Amino acid sequence: MTDQEIIDLIACPKMIISRQPAQGYRTDNFQNRCDLDLRAADGEGGQFKVFIRQNTEFIENFSIGLRFQTGSRQLGLITLVRYNGPHGETSRTSDGHYAQPHIHCIAA
Repeated sequence: MTDQEIIDLIACPKMIISRQPAQGYRTDNFQNRCDLDLRAADGEGGQFKVFIRQNTEFIENFSIGLRFQTGSRQLGLITLVRYNGPHGETSRTSDGHYAQPHIHCIAA
């Protein structure tokens, strides 16, 4: 996939197909969790999954990710982008990356 294809997948309008749990969040291992199944609104852009995780004790520590079902056995489900809150750490990197909100994206 090219960077532009990834950017287009992230930006395309999507519709929610299902949500687990149907309302609210489930709690597991000190995390509130919710998972969504999506499809491209045009019906042709593919299927996606969104995951939402939030620490129950340090609520600023969250992760929201967008995954794309490639349709390829080799690639499978890939995470296109993930948005994170601060993890409460300062020692992982010298720039304090994990101590502040940050985004991971596979496109440059």
